Formats: sequence, C-alpha cells, structure tokens
Amino acid sequence: MRFALAPNALCSLPSLLTIRKSGTKVGYRIDTPLELTLDGDGVLNFIQERFIDTRDKTAYRGHQRASWQLKPTLRRFYERLKQANRLGSKTRKSYEGLQRELHKKFRENVLINQDLPRDVIDKGDLWQYGQHHGLPTPLLDWTYSPYVGLFFALVDADQDDHREQIEPRCLWALNLEILDQINWTIRETIRPRLAKTLGPRILEEQIPEMQIVDNIDGYNKRLAYQRGFFTKHIFYESFEVWAKRIADEIPQESSDVPLLTKVVFEVTNEQRCLMLRALDTMNINSRVLFPDIKGSADHARLSVEHRVPPGTKSFGWTRDRE
Repeated sequence: MRFALAPNALCSLPSLLTIRKSGTKVGYRIDTPLELTLDGDGVLNFIQERFIDTRDKTAYRGHQRASWQLKPTLRRFYERLKQANRLGSKTRKSYEGLQRELHKKFRENVLINQDLPRDVIDKGDLWQYGQHHGLPTPLLDWTYSPYVGLFFALVDADQDDHREQIEPRCLWALNLEILDQINWTIRETIRPRLAKTLGPRILEEQIPEMQIVDNIDGYNKRLAYQRGFFTKHIFYESFEVWAKRIADEIPQESSDVPLLTKVVFEVTNEQRCLMLRALDTMNINSRVLFPDIKGSADHARLSVEHRVPPGTKSFGWTRDRE
C-alpha cells in the first residue's frame, strides 16, 4: 500500500500510528508495509508532525537505499559465502552452523583479548557487542529516535552520485505494540494449534517470535547513545519474509494500523547536507552516536564535508550618514 505526500499536505494526513480499540475493521496486513513517498524537503517536518507525539511505542531504522530489505548482516554474509561456494551444504543447517561458528570464534577472541569481563561474556548476549564492531550477526539495529534513524539513512554518501537518477533513501517505522501482540499470538494461539502436528523444534523454526534484545550495560555505549535495541532473526532471511510467514497463520487478517511504515524520499546532495547540519544542531552526529575515536574522526570529516558553503552571508552592515 503506497501513498505519495506533498510537503504542504502533511497537516491534513490522518494519524497513521494511533491504535484504536480491537475489533475495528481496517485493512493493514502485517506483511504489507505502508509505503509513503515524500519530497526530500518534507522529511524533517513529517517526523515532527507524525512521529514525535505518537502514542504508540515505535522504533525506527534508516536505510541508504529504499530497495534494501530489513535483513540482518549474518544473512547477507551467509548469502555471500553461498554464492562463492564457501559453504559445505545448501541446507538450513549451514546457516545454523555459520551462526555457531561465528559466535564460538568471537567468544574465543573476546576472552583472549580480554575485551569484556568474564561475567559479561558468560551471561550477556555476545551478538550485540559484535554487531557494532563489524561481526555478522542475526541482529537488526533499531532506535527509539526517528531523528537517529534519519541520521543513519543520510550519513553515507551515495557512491553512484554521478548518476542522473539516485536511488531513494528511506526511514522505517516499526510499531512495537503490534509486534508485541503478534509475539503473544504466536505463543498463545498459533503454536498450541500447530503443536498437534509439529514438534517443538519444528515449531520454533517455522513459527519463531521476533525477539527483542534491549538489555543495555556500560560495555555497549553505542547502544545507549543511539537509544537503540535489536530484533533477533534466527531463521528467516528478513523481517519481511518472517512477517509473510506469520501472516499466513495469524487469526487476525489485518489491523487498523500498519506494523511497518516505510517513508521513502529522494534527496539531492545539498538537501542531505542541510539535514545532516540540522541533526548536528540536535547533537545527533557521529561523535555522539559512536562514543569512541572512530566517531570523533567521522564527525570531524562530516563537519567539514557538510558545512555551509564558503562565501555564504548571514548578515549585512549598514552605516547611517548625517
């Protein structure tokens, strides 16, 4: 389901993220994201109008390319190895085996280098520590801030910006209240119904919950500074594929608000610079979101790259004559 919105039409758009009482018949299937297309100049206003005061608990994720799926890095890594014929089998066990191998090796390295205290290594979810440092994991990053999500949609330059037509970027919005209801329905309705014919392991593989990983401690500062958390994708290749599988089993055909909203927008390089400068004034930048030396270096580079062009005047002088 798609809508194109002009910037001056934002105020007349009915609220998209207001939950009504159950039983209201509207038509949003959980496997069909609501797609909105905006002009680049209208994105910040749209966030202010539609996401800041929403009553729903919502998460956000920015993509440099609107065509990218909500797919964790482990799945993309698996597909790359498979294409290069570097996997021993084409069965699902190869994906599970890759998870175990990466997790085991990462744990060994963290122990050898003493990157984390032993109790954190033994009790914590190591995937989340590896996620922010380049390890392919089954996690997908989200943030509770739409502005942080927008930053990640904008921060990387398009390497093909010499082309006449640049692929649009996008900001995803995930309704966490609906996701929580879906997970409850999986536990209380779908799995008990299918348990008569499917064993526990098959049920876990075929009808998994979309787990939330949101434990924050002092050893993952990026997660805290980004107001972030993760969804954990164990079997299905993307959020979209998981939603389609669950939609086939869920008793409710649709909900009155979308599970996923995809805000698609095209930006020129000048619009991108302007929005990054606006986010910088909100203290949303690489230095804050990545509280380490890499973040400091990235912020220095971006500050120079996206500064106001030389020669721009912000005031003028006058002189009164007698």
